[in-house]
Amino acid sequence: MAADLPPVWADGNQLQQVLVNLVTNAKQAMAEQPEAERRLRVTTRALGVDRVQITLEDTGPGIPADVLPKIFDPFVTTKGSAGTGLGLSISYGIIREHGGLITADSRPGHGATFTIDLPVGSAGGSADDTTGPTVHLQGKRILIVEHDQAVQKILLEHLEPTGCTALTVARADEARQHLRDGIDLVVADFNLDGVDWLELLGQVAARGTAVGHRFIFITAGPVGEEADKALRAAGAALLYKPFTGLQFLDAVRATAS
Repeated sequence: MAADLPPVWADGNQLQQVLVNLVTNAKQAMAEQPEAERRLRVTTRALGVDRVQITLEDTGPGIPADVLPKIFDPFVTTKGSAGTGLGLSISYGIIREHGGLITADSRPGHGATFTIDLPVGSAGGSADDTTGPTVHLQGKRILIVEHDQAVQKILLEHLEPTGCTALTVARADEARQHLRDGIDLVVADFNLDGVDWLELLGQVAARGTAVGHRFIFITAGPVGEEADKALRAAGAALLYKPFTGLQFLDAVRATAS
């Protein structure tokens, strides 16, 4: 690690999540080559006075040439059925939210290299485009319906400063139960197994509660023209992955008001 690195003003928990994800991916990739040398090298360096670079290099099998250009796309994975393909997409969104850049380079059979480039900053610096209006949700109860714990954690971290009470569930039946408990806003994975959201929206709206028009659905791709029209007619918002924390809070602000 370089000894002369300038400070980076960032969310330490989120950057830790990115690094843990990259290290875990490298470890799993190198495990596929038990007879080969397994080495992970993490280095840092300053890029002039305004940027910091973190590089992670492994000696795994590398990333296939057809996968490399879309490695940060949602649901793209090199792990077969063992992975969801969301980790790198979420990592990409976190780094971009911090005003940085993450790239991947690889030759099959010669390992993979991930490079993170982050801007230098400080708490006392001037506001930039990564800072948005404060969202105040004191007294609000928000339900997060998401099976992926990593996504749950990111959403909770963004909601924590708003003063709301956030609950998380992973299954459709749990969501239905909590919707009877005075929830003010729902943030849900549109592709969650075991639930027809359009049908559930109709049921909630029929009760005459405000939450029937306060749903934010997260999706990695188009939901279809018919579903899109039905969701918007019901007052629901759509948020496409990968998204930044500011985009998420903007959607929450608009939906909760």
